[in-house]
Amino acid sequence: MNPRAAVIVTALFLASTACRGGGPTAAPSVTEGAAATTRPPSSASSGDCENPYLPVVEGATYNRKSTSSLGDSTQTSTIKDVRPNGFSVERTGVLSSGKPYTYLENWSCTPQGLVQAPTDELAAIATGANATVTVETVSNDGVTLPKDVKAGDTWTETFTVNVIGPNSTSPWTVQYEFEAIGTESVTVPAGAFTALHLTNQITWVNGAVPPMKVDYWFAPEVGLVKSGYTMEGLGSGTTELITYTIP
Repeated sequence: MNPRAAVIVTALFLASTACRGGGPTAAPSVTEGAAATTRPPSSASSGDCENPYLPVVEGATYNRKSTSSLGDSTQTSTIKDVRPNGFSVERTGVLSSGKPYTYLENWSCTPQGLVQAPTDELAAIATGANATVTVETVSNDGVTLPKDVKAGDTWTETFTVNVIGPNSTSPWTVQYEFEAIGTESVTVPAGAFTALHLTNQITWVNGAVPPMKVDYWFAPEVGLVKSGYTMEGLGSGTTELITYTIP
């Protein structure tokens, strides 16, 4: 659903295996090949929240499965609390280690596009086995998904946060460099789609996480149907849409 999913799932996997000490176990079974469940939106996105590649509709739900060199995981994303200037996305899932996770994404809607606040996902990444942290946003420049995107477009998003632990505070700065490649045909368990292919080069300026390249395929009026990543020293993986419902 969101352009940062590969980062959070990978980081959560590493945190899970580190604190559990064992190798990955099988993820719960997911019915693959199921037909997509979708209906015309009853309350379409409007105003600044309107985006052809991410329909902001209360209750829209997406089920995905990720397969990677680190193991498999499942995930459900549900859009909640839609309002004129923003919305939330609740993400729940189970890592290949068997560890469940839940966190909330907060998005704002601007005339330039949709912007995901970094604080909640980074708190999930930074929270370890023995301590809980809070994350304070220092700055967030740029947009995550522009309002109008076409092949050849490039844009950046950079954010800095303070990760506040029991005994110290660490600044984290992350930069995204996006490029719209063009329209492509994509087939996933949820169906066949004509989707816009985007790439994203992710750099953690302070070196907290290795560099990553992520590819995304967004289908108009559906959202993110497929993504894939490669991460320096940590392999690669893909995530595909299994089923979805847009009320």
